[in-house]
Amino acid sequence: MKNLLEEYKAYYKVRASRFENNPDYKHSFEAEQRVSEAMQSCSELIEFKEKLGDKNEKCAPALIKDKYLMRKTHYQQMKESVRLECVNKILNSVDKCLTALDVATHISETETQNGIDISMDEANRHFISEWDRMDKIEIYENAEVPSKYQDILDQWAAKEKEKLNDLVNLLEENNDKWRAGWKHQPEIILEHRHFRLLPYKQEHIQEQLDKYKSLINR
Repeated sequence: MKNLLEEYKAYYKVRASRFENNPDYKHSFEAEQRVSEAMQSCSELIEFKEKLGDKNEKCAPALIKDKYLMRKTHYQQMKESVRLECVNKILNSVDKCLTALDVATHISETETQNGIDISMDEANRHFISEWDRMDKIEIYENAEVPSKYQDILDQWAAKEKEKLNDLVNLLEENNDKWRAGWKHQPEIILEHRHFRLLPYKQEHIQEQLDKYKSLINR
């Protein structure tokens, strides 16, 4: 039993050392160190159960806290406000979880809800996928052609406008199933988390966005 006790002491010492001197895993090190200290203080293995208490269960929330603090830093830098909401919810509540299972359940539920929030937010990027269609409409409406072709181009432009509006209406109809009353908000594209994805100058994006909002009456 003596050898077994020493092996356990070595194991918990190594487990804690994984996070030692790593500022990104401050809470994990503290939690693991408390477990290790409980083990190191044992003169017999049977003492560990009483000395351990709930210290081992505290390791899971500590690890999650460290990981989500890193996510928080990244999302703040990228101005990912919707994803940041989920991170803050977890950071503000994970300490209340009593077991590792509680932690896993809480994160799963919170991330699932946030996944819907993200989908609803990113659905407003529909504007990006319609960029080429708006260019087509502009071309059809402004092309200089013989008068005998003008009616054809006008019909093409009208069909593209109809398709554009049909797709926006379908988008709202589908998303209403996930978030009752959801409405397309094209101007959200100007917020950094979306805006950074567009390889165009700001004035060009604003011009195209104004055109888009006019075409879909939003």
